[in-house]
Amino acid sequence: MTHLANACTQEDPKLRPTMRSVVVALMTLSSTSEFWDMNALYENPGLVNLMSGR
Repeated sequence: MTHLANACTQEDPKLRPTMRSVVVALMTLSSTSEFWDMNALYENPGLVNLMSGR
């Protein structure tokens, strides 16, 4: 999580990760041994917009 926070706060915006990368990283960090329910992800308009970069 610390590496992600550092990457997101880089002074040069070009060095910061895309929102898509941040979402994927957070999903990976927060996932447990359970499989992600992708249908639930796509049912949440806020997450869909993040994943599409909107």
